[in-house]
Amino acid sequence: MSCQGFKLFFDNYFSSIHLFLYLTEQGYPATGTIQSGRSKKCPLKSRVDIKKQLRGGYDYRTDSDNKVSLVRWKDNKVAYYNKNMGGVDKMDQLIAAYRTRIRQEKWW
Repeated sequence: MSCQGFKLFFDNYFSSIHLFLYLTEQGYPATGTIQSGRSKKCPLKSRVDIKKQLRGGYDYRTDSDNKVSLVRWKDNKVAYYNKNMGGVDKMDQLIAAYRTRIRQEKWW
């Protein structure tokens, strides 16, 4: 299956190693932030060690098949990521503005 020109971007709410592996197997390239607890204990440098580096410092690891990479960096100007995550952030902002409460009933 081919990705047909799609590139997917996620914020950390949806991202996980399993998701990125699945999307890669399906032919869809994806980028996103990931919470530390969802990184399958990948041995990246700690946040404290990264903060000691100069701006632009980073550490990365790639899985054995070179399908998924995790990167931790000290920089807030990663242009490609920020450009494309702007759409996700805008969508989150719009959803929050129009979110309505839905009454729920529980049943067992």
